Amino acid sequence: MLPANSEVVLDIDYEKAGMNGIGINQLDLTLQTVLTGSYIGNFSDKNGESYPIVVRSKNADLDIFDDIYIANNTGELIPLNQVVSIKLAKGHTEFFHYQKQRMAKISADADKGYSVTALTNEIVTYLDKYQYPAGMYYTLGGEEESRQESFAGLSQIMIITAVGIFAVLVLQFRSFMQPLVIFTSIPFAIAGSVIGLYLFNLSFSMMAFIGLISLFGIVVNNAIILIDTANHNFSECKDMRLSILDASKTRFTPILLTTLTTIGGLLPLTLLGGGLWQPLGVVIISGLCVSAIASFILVPVLTELFSRSKTY
Repeated sequence: MLPANSEVVLDIDYEKAGMNGIGINQLDLTLQTVLTGSYIGNFSDKNGESYPIVVRSKNADLDIFDDIYIANNTGELIPLNQVVSIKLAKGHTEFFHYQKQRMAKISADADKGYSVTALTNEIVTYLDKYQYPAGMYYTLGGEEESRQESFAGLSQIMIITAVGIFAVLVLQFRSFMQPLVIFTSIPFAIAGSVIGLYLFNLSFSMMAFIGLISLFGIVVNNAIILIDTANHNFSECKDMRLSILDASKTRFTPILLTTLTTIGGLLPLTLLGGGLWQPLGVVIISGLCVSAIASFILVPVLTELFSRSKTY
């Protein structure tokens, strides 16, 4: 329940209105035209675009009531204040309902320079500590509700993406262990993304989440190239350690150049993309940097550990 607001009440003296020949419909039409406007037709320009024509007063305030005249049945103009008294009165209390439960709705906008997420977290912290009367509770709506719904949808997409990539890798390498080794780059990419957002003082926004999902498909490329080359070398020399060392040596430059070119392509988007695109660029660039280091160090070691019994 919200506190009642003050309202402007037009108290019509029906007896005086009848004596002056003023119809109630005419009175309503005149007030509507002055205050909110009356639709009288459409205007079509030379391009065929149609625009509604609304007639209303330029300044709708309390002083305008002194200048309103109403035409009676004979066409004579009668001042509004002769048949209507204007006063301020307490309005009706407004009730809102959510899922058939009575509720009070409070809304606010974040001032320039403030983060909506940070302000929401402060409000939630305060509300969690507040002692509510029996039967009362709060729920978040607006932008925060939309953000949570979007994040829930993106979380499902992220899971589907990871499962899809893993299934393709299993079919490619005909093994479960090597795809798992490839997936060890993903936690390092996530850690790098978090570090990048922290260093640039950015929140984990929707675009950052989208960048993280895109990062899943990018960071596994380095490990795929490395393990595929090691498997090819092993088919020739039958020594997994030598195969991995040779693969690391021959693929170091291509992996490094691929990472650098990807980062270079994302730099304009990160530096000039503004608040919308910057989190996406930061997540991908920082995640690529950390995952590339993991591909050069961790992936070769794990490949040897989990491929000792591999035969062709």
